[in-house]
Amino acid sequence: MKNNKLAKEIIKDYSQTFTDLGEYDKGKENKQFPVFNGLLKYFPNACLYVSHVSLVANEQHNPGTEMHWDKSKSIGKGDEVVRHLMAEETFDTDGLRHRGKSAWRAMELLEREILAEKVIHNQ
Repeated sequence: MKNNKLAKEIIKDYSQTFTDLGEYDKGKENKQFPVFNGLLKYFPNACLYVSHVSLVANEQHNPGTEMHWDKSKSIGKGDEVVRHLMAEETFDTDGLRHRGKSAWRAMELLEREILAEKVIHNQ
């Protein structure tokens, strides 16, 4: 419980890291968000794969445009994560791994949750 409260306080106090990554490098708090050592070094292949899912999805939903997350076209509520986790086949019909899509959808849910919390705290 203590660690959960500490994590919430760090995120609340340093929430600009989630909207302006340029600010990430400027503060001492960035040590609390070890993106390279705590994410990329733990899961390099999975992170690489999820980035590929983003690229393919961008071409599917926004053909010919620079990569970006069009939040109006992707509004996951959790069912998509579970659907891809429950798939018996390893690969979806477009050739992408269901687990890769599930990871992307889980990241989408977490990002939306953090952004919504930030809006509530800044009101």
